[in-house]
Amino acid sequence: MFNYGDKVEYSCIDQRYLIKDFFWVDSLAVESLLSTCEWNSEDWSQQPSDFACVLARCPDFPDPPAASLMNRTSHWNVSYVTLGTDVEYSCFEDHYFDGQSIPINRTIYLTCDFADGIIHAPATWPTCITSTPCPSGPQAPPAGVEQTWQTGDDTNYLDFSVYKCSDYRDLMQVPGIPALQETLESTCQWDQTWNKDSVISGLTCHKSRCNIPPDKIPTNNLLNDWDGTNVELGSTITYSCPSQNYFAHDRSQSIIGLQCDAVTGDYHEPASWPTCIEDINCGVSEDAPGDVGTKTYLGGAIDGQVNYDTTISYTCGDGRQFADGRDEIIVTCQWDGNWSETLPGCNSKYILL
Repeated sequence: MFNYGDKVEYSCIDQRYLIKDFFWVDSLAVESLLSTCEWNSEDWSQQPSDFACVLARCPDFPDPPAASLMNRTSHWNVSYVTLGTDVEYSCFEDHYFDGQSIPINRTIYLTCDFADGIIHAPATWPTCITSTPCPSGPQAPPAGVEQTWQTGDDTNYLDFSVYKCSDYRDLMQVPGIPALQETLESTCQWDQTWNKDSVISGLTCHKSRCNIPPDKIPTNNLLNDWDGTNVELGSTITYSCPSQNYFAHDRSQSIIGLQCDAVTGDYHEPASWPTCIEDINCGVSEDAPGDVGTKTYLGGAIDGQVNYDTTISYTCGDGRQFADGRDEIIVTCQWDGNWSETLPGCNSKYILL
């Protein structure tokens, strides 16, 4: 028994639905509607036949399995979302989906379905991981190719090894790449595979450049013009002395060319490499001849100087000549490390009658 003014609340049993009063065309769907017992009509202000439930929202959120290491990262503080709303699910911090070649994707979106008001969970939830070690190392190299680790022999994500021809003169032909390559990196990917495993067995080496030019600085003080880049087969590398230095065996020379063999990539080295020197030492010069002879250093040379181009004037003194008839002999320190001549003895300049 209801009395005047009593109210009855109507709402939809299924939480996906909201109730709407179709008696009033412009009314909105809401959580509940009230009908009031009226005085005049001894009836209710609205009849149940005026109401209808309309699909409006998704009240239930699927929970990812614990093993997926995912959680809901949007709308986590609400009890429902409206139709068509995307709900975000993401991996835990620093986690990404397993099965990718690189760790990019870590989020999925589930939509509140317009047809049934349900957020449908995926048939299989993605699995999130933090690191994916490759189960085994990359492929072993074929003959003529060597493999070196750059990351400590590890097989974790982004660890890699480098392949190159064992002979420096060779460059690699990589299947699918027209140009010859110096190196090839194979990297452990997020999906636990090595990104270049499919081509390793097809690597071949081809003679393509000259060997590294020999370093002759320590032994011969020779500089070369190699800039560290590839030297083409048949090319010539130039070796030269530092400034103000010359070949020890020939002061007129300070440059030598070294040709690379066009077939083998090796250099045709001389049987004996020249050595560059800045100066020469001729050793102690002869003393002035006899008791009265003279020894005079010329051209600004100082007493006792023995390096290249030092010039000394000798005379026998007291009017005498050298045994070969000369009054003066000029001796010079030569580039071969010898003085230009040795002194003959001294004779009297005058003949007694």
